[in-house]
Amino acid sequence: MKKAQSSIEYIMIISFGLLIMLPITYYAYSYASGQTDETVHSTLKGIGDQIADTAEQVYYLGAPSKMTIEANFPDTVKDITILGQKELVFHFGDKRNEIVFISKPPIVGPYLVTNGAGNECPLSGINAAACWSKGNKQVTLEANSDNTVSIILS
Repeated sequence: MKKAQSSIEYIMIISFGLLIMLPITYYAYSYASGQTDETVHSTLKGIGDQIADTAEQVYYLGAPSKMTIEANFPDTVKDITILGQKELVFHFGDKRNEIVFISKPPIVGPYLVTNGAGNECPLSGINAAACWSKGNKQVTLEANSDNTVSIILS
C-alpha cells in the first residue's frame, strides 16, 4: 500500500508541475511571437523613413541625381508596393501586417519585387537574383526628368 501511495503522490506532483508549466510556456511563446512582429515593424519603419527622406533629397537635387542606401530587410517581408505615386507600402508577417510611408515627391517603381506564388520580377532595374529575399539590399533612388523618383531594389 505504501508503494502505491508514493506512486500516486509522485504522479500528482508531476501533473501539478505540468499544469503550471504549460500556461507559462504558451504565454512565453505568444509573447516572443508578438515581439518578432514588433521588431520587424521597427526595422521597416527605419528603412521606410530612410527611403522617404532620400527620395526627397534626390527629388530636390533634380535629374539625373541618384543615391543608393543599404537596407537589411527582415525575412518576414512579403512584398513592397507603391500606391498612387505617394505611398510606399511594406507587407510583412504571417498576418499580412503592413506599414505605409508617405513620400512628398512622386515615386515610381515598376522596379519593386513582389513575392507572390509566381515570384515575379520586373524587367528593368532589378536582377533576377534580387527577387524578394531577406538580407542586405541596395535601394537606389534616382530623380527622373518627369519630376518623379524611381526606386530600384537590387
